[in-house]
Amino acid sequence: MVLDTGSTDETLEIAGRFPNVAAHRLSTWTELAEMAASQSIVIASHGFTHSRLDSPDVDLHTEIVVSQTTLAARTGRTVGSFVLPYGRFNATTIACAEKHYRYVFRIGSADNAGWTGRLIYRVD
Repeated sequence: MVLDTGSTDETLEIAGRFPNVAAHRLSTWTELAEMAASQSIVIASHGFTHSRLDSPDVDLHTEIVVSQTTLAARTGRTVGSFVLPYGRFNATTIACAEKHYRYVFRIGSADNAGWTGRLIYRVD
């Protein structure tokens, strides 16, 4: 999700650094903070640039940690869930995500083998 920072320059700077990020606005930071404050929804991170996290050149710190700290700072809420972009991951990705999040979700059509691990398939 690309969030409008309220500053055209900042939004363009983010899009310029991460060309695979769509330049359209899905939600403003104010709207996201209002939703988080309502306690009707829980904010989860889905990466900073929606990159494949099994790619050898991906910056896991930016994708997993910076996305979490940015969302937390902007919403005033703890971000305890991460949804893997494209459902793609490797052991390094999972280790990093589990270090920083209580829950890690992947997309796809599969059953949860059990609820003992922290990698959970999203229910479609």
